[in-house]
Amino acid sequence: MAKYSSLTRGQDEALVNRLGEAFGGDGLGAVHAILAGAKVTIEEIISTFFDKHGRRIPPRGIKAAVCDANYNKFHLVQPEKIDYAARLERVADAFEGKVELPEVAWFEDAIGGLKTKIEGDPKIANALKGMHLPNLVPQMVVTDHGQTL
Repeated sequence: MAKYSSLTRGQDEALVNRLGEAFGGDGLGAVHAILAGAKVTIEEIISTFFDKHGRRIPPRGIKAAVCDANYNKFHLVQPEKIDYAARLERVADAFEGKVELPEVAWFEDAIGGLKTKIEGDPKIANALKGMHLPNLVPQMVVTDHGQTL
């Protein structure tokens, strides 16, 4: 085995990648190895799925022609208060009263619980920094998707 000092930059990188894989790395950034002199440190990386604005970070290997949002001129503003009754009423109107919907209090509690779970998960917590509104999709049997839409 070659001494550390005789490794090239590419060999350093290959060693770090192999060490990360050996300690549970899954290619998604779960862990990585850091070389500092002759010392190797393995540490967990918490990959986030949303940026500081709440925008989804594309997964590695996904290439899309998108531009960063211009937050000085064009952005949506999160409402300070959500009218849960109005949100449910819109769903009821859209489905012409043909679906059973939950009570407003239950809907508000359920959304509060989901937000608490999201806030507690560092991988997705930034999603709440972007515009987000609660939605409800009722459970129903669809035989003709065109007619339903």
